[in-house]
Amino acid sequence: MTDESLLAATFAALDAAVTTPAGDFERCLLLEGQGQADSDLGNGVGATHIEVTTREWYAPGVGLVRMERHEQTSAKGLQAGSLVMELDDWSRP
Repeated sequence: MTDESLLAATFAALDAAVTTPAGDFERCLLLEGQGQADSDLGNGVGATHIEVTTREWYAPGVGLVRMERHEQTSAKGLQAGSLVMELDDWSRP
C-alpha cells in the first residue's frame, strides 16, 4: 500500500471570532477541511484508512491563530487523535 492522502478545504466564514491565550481575534478567515489518508503505519498497525477533519482561523495582520485537527481510524490500538494549536503570545508591531 502506498501512502496517499486527500484533504479539501473550504471557506467556512470570513468574519469568525476566536479566543486564544494570546487574546480575542475577530474578522478571522475560518477554513474547514475534510479528507482521508491511506497509509502503512508499521509497528504492528499496518495499512489503515484515516479520516481527517481540520479547522483553521487566520486573523487579519497576524496569520494563523488557532488550528484543530482530528483523526479517526478503525485500526486497533489507534482509534482517534486530536491536535489543537493556539497562538499563546502576540504583540502588535
